[in-house]
Amino acid sequence: MGPNSPRRIGCVDLPAFPLQLLLEDQPRWQRYPAAVIDDDHAQGTLLWVNECARRLRVLPGMRFSTARTLASQLRAAPVPPARIEDARGEIFARLHNFSPRVESHCDHPGTFWIDPGGLVKLYRSLEQWSAAIASDLATRGFQAYIVIGFHRFRTQAITRTLGNQEHVTARSSPTSAKCPFGVIPSPEIEASAAKKVPLQRLDVSPKLSDELKGLDIITLGDFLDLPAGELCIRFGQEAQNLHNMASAGYQQPLQACVLRDPVITRLEFDPPEDNKDRLIFRIKPMVDTLIDALSRSRSSMAAMRLEIVLDHADTLVENLSPAAPTLDVLQIIDLIRLRLTSLTLVAPVEAIVLQFEGTSATSSQLALFATQQKRDLEAGSQALARLRAAYGSDSVTRAQLRDAHLPEASFYWEPTQILRFPRKNDRDHGPTPLVRCVHFRPRPLTHSPKHKIDSWPPRYHARPLVDIHGPFRISGGWWARLVERDYYFVTQSSGLMVWIYYDRPRQR
Repeated sequence: MGPNSPRRIGCVDLPAFPLQLLLEDQPRWQRYPAAVIDDDHAQGTLLWVNECARRLRVLPGMRFSTARTLASQLRAAPVPPARIEDARGEIFARLHNFSPRVESHCDHPGTFWIDPGGLVKLYRSLEQWSAAIASDLATRGFQAYIVIGFHRFRTQAITRTLGNQEHVTARSSPTSAKCPFGVIPSPEIEASAAKKVPLQRLDVSPKLSDELKGLDIITLGDFLDLPAGELCIRFGQEAQNLHNMASAGYQQPLQACVLRDPVITRLEFDPPEDNKDRLIFRIKPMVDTLIDALSRSRSSMAAMRLEIVLDHADTLVENLSPAAPTLDVLQIIDLIRLRLTSLTLVAPVEAIVLQFEGTSATSSQLALFATQQKRDLEAGSQALARLRAAYGSDSVTRAQLRDAHLPEASFYWEPTQILRFPRKNDRDHGPTPLVRCVHFRPRPLTHSPKHKIDSWPPRYHARPLVDIHGPFRISGGWWARLVERDYYFVTQSSGLMVWIYYDRPRQR
């Protein structure tokens, strides 16, 4: 590649990775329709299914009892999260033998991105470098697809149908028969190939897949031809996210993780302990021991794994992370205390296993953004980390704007991990409009009689109105629920400005 060539990125995808682990643990299930379920009972939901089950029309998202009516020989079982994490860590370490920059997909345990600009110079070409990765994974017994392309999501999409793609010369050596690989020559060929990928291969939910299939939208190219502005209103946030990731302008840089051996300690309780305060008191020396081990290797704690072994009950596994890599024992203990407080222990605790993952990053990185500012971003990020530890990883969100003509659909909430100072859009000129409160559900006002619509809008909170601007007509939503509204901006005598509307179809 020349100096002006587009930067390449590689995708290593192990399809249905938890299912591969299940079949590795249960080799006799290889010749039967098999699936991974979220819970071991009749109403459990299928998460991953093999090709034998797909041929019998058993698909992810089905209930186990429903799937058994289609495939009477269906074998299914849950895969513990600890088993998946251990196997993912093994793959992550193997890929580091071929490049120093590797990223693991946080939502899909079998997907990895790798930088071809790492150790590829040790090989004659990208093809031989890919073949070496394929041989290594096949030796371990994993089925994988490897594609070297230019766009993160499109490269990942092509790996799902590598064996059927004509644009990629899929090769496999005798030692890598289970791991075909390919190199895409140009971004144009990559874009054309990604458009041919069926949506059913992209982990699309059954509900969205059925809605799109009813409109004869089968491939990713058909989906990308839809207007992006109304996707969320028509199909939901999942469709909007899919369109954003597959678009040409969306290219997130590789978030490489440094490979470091985690430090682990275990504490047994005899007799088992059921008091949370005493548990936290006993965990404190464990944290001190692990922090000392990290500091000796000049590392900081970036993430922790807390395993709580219960007496004759399932083991609880909790993953926590601070706002920034840290060696502050009190901050770590506080996160553990918040998580333990929110948990319900159904049985006494027999043992606790604490694992810290280290990184060379330090909390001073965030301090660069706080220079010459009165507000402390580091303290704010620590507060958000405490909220996530107490209420879950999805409890901290921020509003994001999107194109939609209905006010309640013009923004959505997305989880956030990093606290930043607000930035003004370069396209904004003049004062930025400020909306203090948008109710999740509109509050009904005084109902006007049907024959006196001209007397609308009514009084708000029994206060006289000083000024009224409107009506401003907004209509749409014919595909789901007819919307036809007259919006008004009303100023009260107290100075309060209220945003109200009259719903014409429902006359309220």
